[in-house]
Amino acid sequence: MKKTFIVTKLLSIFFINILLVSNLLSYDFNLTQEERDYVKNNPIIKVGVEQWKPAIYSNNGKDIDGVTGDFLKEILKLTGFKIKVINDKWSNIIFALENKSIDIIPATYFTKEREKFGLYGDSYFKIKDFIYMRQNNNEIDSLKDLEGKILAITKNNGRITEIKKNFPKIKFAFTKDYNEAINLLLNNKADAIYDSQLTMDTMLRENMVLGIKGIAQTTFKTPSLHIFTQIDKPILHSILQKGLRAISKQKRDEIKVKWLGASAVNEDILNLTLEQKEYLENKKIIKMCIDPNWMPFEKIENGKHIGISADYIELFIQKIGISIALIPTKTWVESLEKAKNRECDILALASNTSKRKKYMNFTKPYLTSPIVIATRAGIPFINDLKQIIDKKLGVTKGYSLHKKLKKQYPSINLIETDSIQDGLKKVENGKIFACLDDSIALNYEIQKNFLGTIAISGKLEDKHKLTLATRNDEPLLTQIFQKAILSIDSATKQKILNNWIALKYEKEIDYGLIWKILIVISIVGIFIIYRQWLLKKQNKKLQYIVEEKTKDLKEINENLENKIKKRTKALEIEKEKAQEATQIKSDFLANMSHEIRTPMNGIIGMSHLALKTTLNNKQKNYIQKIESSAKGLLGIINDILDFSKIEAGKLTIEKINFDMSKIISNVINLMEFNATAKNLKLIVNYDKKLDKNFYGDSLRISQILINLLENAIKFTNTGEVSLKITQTEKNIVRFEVKDTGIGLSQNQIDNLFQSFSQADATTTRKYGGTGLGLFISKKLVNLMQGKIWVKSKVDIGTNFIFEIELPKSHIENIEQSNNEIKMKSLKDKTILVVEDNLINQEIILGILEDSGIIIDIANNGQEAIDIFKTNKNKYQLIIMDIQMPIMNGYEATKRIREIDKNIPIIALTANAMKEDAIKTLKAGMNEHLNKPIDVENLYKILLKYLQI
Repeated sequence: MKKTFIVTKLLSIFFINILLVSNLLSYDFNLTQEERDYVKNNPIIKVGVEQWKPAIYSNNGKDIDGVTGDFLKEILKLTGFKIKVINDKWSNIIFALENKSIDIIPATYFTKEREKFGLYGDSYFKIKDFIYMRQNNNEIDSLKDLEGKILAITKNNGRITEIKKNFPKIKFAFTKDYNEAINLLLNNKADAIYDSQLTMDTMLRENMVLGIKGIAQTTFKTPSLHIFTQIDKPILHSILQKGLRAISKQKRDEIKVKWLGASAVNEDILNLTLEQKEYLENKKIIKMCIDPNWMPFEKIENGKHIGISADYIELFIQKIGISIALIPTKTWVESLEKAKNRECDILALASNTSKRKKYMNFTKPYLTSPIVIATRAGIPFINDLKQIIDKKLGVTKGYSLHKKLKKQYPSINLIETDSIQDGLKKVENGKIFACLDDSIALNYEIQKNFLGTIAISGKLEDKHKLTLATRNDEPLLTQIFQKAILSIDSATKQKILNNWIALKYEKEIDYGLIWKILIVISIVGIFIIYRQWLLKKQNKKLQYIVEEKTKDLKEINENLENKIKKRTKALEIEKEKAQEATQIKSDFLANMSHEIRTPMNGIIGMSHLALKTTLNNKQKNYIQKIESSAKGLLGIINDILDFSKIEAGKLTIEKINFDMSKIISNVINLMEFNATAKNLKLIVNYDKKLDKNFYGDSLRISQILINLLENAIKFTNTGEVSLKITQTEKNIVRFEVKDTGIGLSQNQIDNLFQSFSQADATTTRKYGGTGLGLFISKKLVNLMQGKIWVKSKVDIGTNFIFEIELPKSHIENIEQSNNEIKMKSLKDKTILVVEDNLINQEIILGILEDSGIIIDIANNGQEAIDIFKTNKNKYQLIIMDIQMPIMNGYEATKRIREIDKNIPIIALTANAMKEDAIKTLKAGMNEHLNKPIDVENLYKILLKYLQI
């Protein structure tokens, strides 16, 4: 035992000594001979420090402190430099570096102007900018609200140029320091202050300044801090860069926690394994290549990486915690060659091809866009690429699209171009017929340089799926970036796209043009009035002629039968056109329903999962409101679909045995949140003599009650809303929804049950709504052999009453099971989920997480078939999406049924029309579930098929 202790002790001392020696030698190991000589000959560097707590400051004029101060201390340990602190105001420090009186400023924001006299290091820390105002000021929510007002800001703040450019009407009060800015605000000489949250909050707290509040500015990206070095000292800049990059991620996190608390490092930290963390520690810097001329995706401009991928890379740097350095190239082909030769570790954006797989791995796609055809303006729309396969079609050299098209269309006439711009110029000049590429890139270039001469004239079935590619001899790199990509939420992704794709037009109102338009409209109006007078005069003449001719026509009956036949045929044609129009509208609504239901599934599904986690009351309240709002939007979608079905005569009633008390309870639970939010009493009066088990359409009864109760709560500001259920005679049940709201006039009641109708326009503006709820409710009541009417008085309240035929159920006790508990009986059952949407995959995994069901994922129909063929006996059930790339759910089901006729296949799709449900059953599926996912229905179906 004693020997073991001694050996352990010796080993500990040995390893501690090794670590100490390695720290001492890191400077010699990392630096070139030229750099070591520079440190030897210039051991002291002059550092400009302002009092910018807690970012950087000096207590005694000799040492440095703060977040960035600690970063600089670590660099000094590694490099061997000593420092001389020049403590001064910010404006004086910038002036000193520009005039070469100091060597570096440790904490600086990037501005283009300063590049003339300094060298920027890597970004190593971010500080959010805030707008501060007086506590009682509720008029300012953004920089836009400061136009015409006074904004206090310190001299030489890095944001001044950008604010002036974007908001020219803002008036500035330039201050020497933060204290002066605070005094201006408190003395009403400025309306707001613009500065970093970190520093301003510290100043306000330490000086106990009350009456000032701050909000985050959202106009500009969160700025990064850089070490700023004198421009004529590139060797010093290189040494400091190496020192900064050598600081471990653990040490960076320790510094942030010391000054800002644990939340500073937990916000974006990924759940990396120990092996992945060690890899990053050793890697220190990741080398990146990009396509140098592919906007808006990416570009090298003045040596910097810009575009969509640049915004993503900035996020990745924050999340993985080490630097990503750009390796400049002139063409995409050169970038691919450097990646192949291991001169680059990653390609920021690349398509997954078999050729590239020989030297690169690929993450899952994080950008997807259709492939489109750009031609000269005026070319008819191209439905199929085969229409133009013999024409000259341009594709950028080195792009994966070239090989893909050649494989799919061997005889296609492809012309390689140097870039998208080169391709579009060739189209414009008639040298090639069309240019093929990603829709985002082509639209961006057309809007920028070819508006009016080039247009998008067609679309291919294929989509451009862009991933991040990593060198395949370092597989951990792929795993790390995959985690980084999955951690980015959809709102952030959309914001990045909006930054580069959304077009902004700022035009002044041309009042001269408006007057010209008004004059033209007046002349046209006068002409129309004169024309109407002439027509009226002419009509009198025609009326006389018609009367004379009518006398003659009365005597002519021989051709009457033929005329009737022609008229009948014309009416039949009109009827067919009307039916076709109705079908087109129905198809459009079905498609819109699908497109809306897909993101709605994400919102409702993620809300459901979030509510199952541990939340504080505030978070739970927010998520409940999100879920409630989403379900409200879903209700509007369902109303529109029901309206479409009513017009097409396809709305039907389905009858089942159900428990009325359960239906009422569910409806009240949905309405209770809205009523409580308005401090309204929600009262239910259920006749004790009334049976609880009935036979009818419980879903439609719920729909009517929800419509009526939602309206009652919406139009009631004080008092109560009540629901009363009684039986008036055998098989007739009466429902009454009464409120103490704004009430209705008789004229409003007369128009109340019409489609798209509200009480009046002011009601729509004030309370919102589609105006379909009552129209649909009346149709549903009629279909259930009932009637609906309303009693109301203005400013007193409204009473909606409906009676329906509702027979008593022949089943005495309708089972009310707890399916969530029963789901645990399905532990170790294995299912295959076929779904291309990553968010939907995550929702299904989250809903079934506690059940113990084993879930495998296939991203499309073809992948599902391949997995099923290999593991035919592994799965007890398949959940199948319908609309997917490569192969849809119908075709996948057909192929699987050829292999196995018995395995249950459940459609889970945003195609919510009844015709879609029939189509899925005809395709060989056992059940049809709609998105957003109804968790209870999902549980019921899984229990039905997996408990066998």
